[in-house]
Amino acid sequence: MNDGLARTAAAPPAASAADDALLRFLVDTVAQWNIDATVQAHPGGAAEVAAASGTVTIVERAARADRDIGFRWTVQIRGAGKDAPRMRRCVSLLALLGVLRTALGVERQSPILVASSCRGPVELE
Repeated sequence: MNDGLARTAAAPPAASAADDALLRFLVDTVAQWNIDATVQAHPGGAAEVAAASGTVTIVERAARADRDIGFRWTVQIRGAGKDAPRMRRCVSLLALLGVLRTALGVERQSPILVASSCRGPVELE
């Protein structure tokens, strides 16, 4: 049942406040995307997002060598019925969201147009 809420399973504590913040961010993201999935912490600060479709992604901070060349997170993706996981490296939070969106099959929505509520020209002083 998809009630639009991500569930957090009982898990070991995150390795740091940054890892805990990422876990909470992923819970909120899954809820906003309105997909049936669980988010749980793994030892060492990794976070697992398991979708009802069978796709499992594990997000963790990149190893020191990867961070030195600009990668901040790695994402392991195991699709439903697939043997070997794929690994993607992400340089930004936006890239991380894009990898997760693709892996979990989340459709992109229409872009939001942000505009002023002004109906006429605005005079700037």
